[in-house]
Amino acid sequence: MSVNHCELELRIEWLDKGRYFITARFSYPARDLEDQLLDPVEIEFDFDSLSQLAADAYGKQLSAMLFGFPGSKVFDAYAKARNLAAAQATLRVRLSIPASAPELHSLAWDLMSDPLGNQPLLAQENLWFSRFLASQDYRAIPDEGSGLIKALLVVASPSDVATKWRLGEIDEAKEIERALAALETKGQASGRRMIASALQGPATLLNIVSTLNSANVDILYLVCHGALIDGLEPRLLLEAEDGSGHSIAGQELVERLRDHGRQPRLIILASCESAGGQQEGVMNAIGPRLAAVGVPAVLAMQGKITQETAALFMASTMQELASSGQIDRAVAVGRSLVRARPDWWMPTLFMRLKTGRLWQSNTALSTPFDKWPALALDIESGQFVPILGPGLVESQFGSTRSMAKKWAERYEFPLAPRNRDDLAQVAQYLSYRQSRKYAFAELRKYLISQVRERFETDLKAAGLRLGKDFMNCEPYEGLLNEMMVEVGTAQRSSNPADVHRLLARLPLKVFVNANRDNLLRDALIEQGKKPQVQLCTWRVVNDMPKPIGDAPPKGYVPSVQEPLIFHVFGNLEQPESLVLTEDDYFDFLTAVTRAEFLKKLGIPGSVSSAFAASGWLLLGFQPDDWDFRVLLRGILKQPGNRQGEQSVRVAVQINPAEGAQIDPDRATKYIDTFFQTQGKMTTFWGTPEAFMAQLMAQCVLDGVVKKEGA
Repeated sequence: MSVNHCELELRIEWLDKGRYFITARFSYPARDLEDQLLDPVEIEFDFDSLSQLAADAYGKQLSAMLFGFPGSKVFDAYAKARNLAAAQATLRVRLSIPASAPELHSLAWDLMSDPLGNQPLLAQENLWFSRFLASQDYRAIPDEGSGLIKALLVVASPSDVATKWRLGEIDEAKEIERALAALETKGQASGRRMIASALQGPATLLNIVSTLNSANVDILYLVCHGALIDGLEPRLLLEAEDGSGHSIAGQELVERLRDHGRQPRLIILASCESAGGQQEGVMNAIGPRLAAVGVPAVLAMQGKITQETAALFMASTMQELASSGQIDRAVAVGRSLVRARPDWWMPTLFMRLKTGRLWQSNTALSTPFDKWPALALDIESGQFVPILGPGLVESQFGSTRSMAKKWAERYEFPLAPRNRDDLAQVAQYLSYRQSRKYAFAELRKYLISQVRERFETDLKAAGLRLGKDFMNCEPYEGLLNEMMVEVGTAQRSSNPADVHRLLARLPLKVFVNANRDNLLRDALIEQGKKPQVQLCTWRVVNDMPKPIGDAPPKGYVPSVQEPLIFHVFGNLEQPESLVLTEDDYFDFLTAVTRAEFLKKLGIPGSVSSAFAASGWLLLGFQPDDWDFRVLLRGILKQPGNRQGEQSVRVAVQINPAEGAQIDPDRATKYIDTFFQTQGKMTTFWGTPEAFMAQLMAQCVLDGVVKKEGA
């Protein structure tokens, strides 16, 4: 059920010690209107005097410091916002604290009194409040479209917590029972259901991150001991492999999740002081750090919350979250239920989402995709070309945005911050600063490290079988490909829904691969097929195209048993074939769009004709990716492609992730329209895995492929 609301953003920026500027913006999202309620006004906070006050007096004093009194500019701007929102009944308040003023996170904002009354400001169900932290990480968060919200419960209860660490025992069974009761709820309005499972094995950092990676977790619920050392350094007490205690710096958890391919939508830190408490330097605490590196929302405790309050708060918050999908609204509902308890204010919400929405509830997702029979017919008639994008290999290699940011930090990328997650631009800079060969060597080392981190168990098992040490040997030219053969085999064997595995079962003649790996080739070989691999000729030497790699045999014609895999942007086995930097993309686009190059097999005739007469399937792309933009202009727009418009063309699209300024609903409509106008493509809203599972079921039903095992 949607709720009309207005929004008030209070932005506080540092001016001098204890002195700040505050501005206020008021908006009506439903009417797309915004009003600057308050131009910069100077305010002051007395941190020392606040620290001496009890909770009730603290809240009143902090409110007076922020809003002032009737007649002051900030007070009047807030009063105007409440009056304007009165007709909507609900007001969303975002307290935006930039990186220039981290000390403001040490203030207990959740205790503030309402300047227009005597009640606590944030104990009102019709006021949704969060601390807003901008992030440079706008990675997409897939919505599987199944209606399931997956929660992972982690309880760290070391065997020596009392004897060695001198801390209270954590009743693991009771904590799991309490958390499961709160997390396993049903969203009646949205049709979503929240399911939770406890971590299997010891609560080590590696086990937690590995489980997040393999289980596509939406919510991480972490219960453990934690503290701020000297008010600055947050630490968590997790477990070692043998179940004993292992203390880690909070930054270790932050960095592992920053580099994680698919972060949870919500992290709940049920650790004491995980939100920092009322201590200077709280920006170093774990909650704000996680939000700052891209976790959409973090719910942390800013003190020793009682078990009774936590249980009541979490149960009502999770029920509302499953129903509405809006985390700040859910927290307001939870707070209102426990507002009579003295520790009601301790749950603190850090967000990088302007809308507060953790998953979609828009009309696009409720419109079913109904072209399954037509797709099966196109596949059976041989008029269907899958086009594989980078989203299919993020679980193996991580995202290109994450790679770009790491390189930008390491090599001091000097351009605008918004370009630091653009791999083509960062690789261009690295190629100029060092060399093109060096950039490719760094790419190989990075991918090897990612595969080792994500698939340690598979690689160790393969190493024992083959007599190789995949985990510790020095990188060499063929190591990455050897590792990917083993990882791909293990993944396809353990996961019947693996996308490459399902694609290889379909009776297709031509595949277009915009990725640089050989996972599809290996999957086809496993199915008893003999794929031919061809690389796009885009490199130019003396004004002539330079073929790279071996071409298929003379007279070769793609068939179901000997399909063609056309690698658009090169292959890791042939480093000189890779399209990586901005210059590479421009050279590629120039080569493949010039008629004289087409005649010299820049794009094979079998691929061009397949595009012209067939339906398409775009898997694993985002419209703003370099790979997709260049692919669309260079190949999908080849002459004659309108011949195939009678076939089905599908773009499988995960729901838009909210970044700093994107509206998910508008983004959904835009993407839908974009695909329709650019290639007469229909959008399937969901993950590639969800799409392929339904497509395979239809193909089995229509007899296009046999049921596995039949």
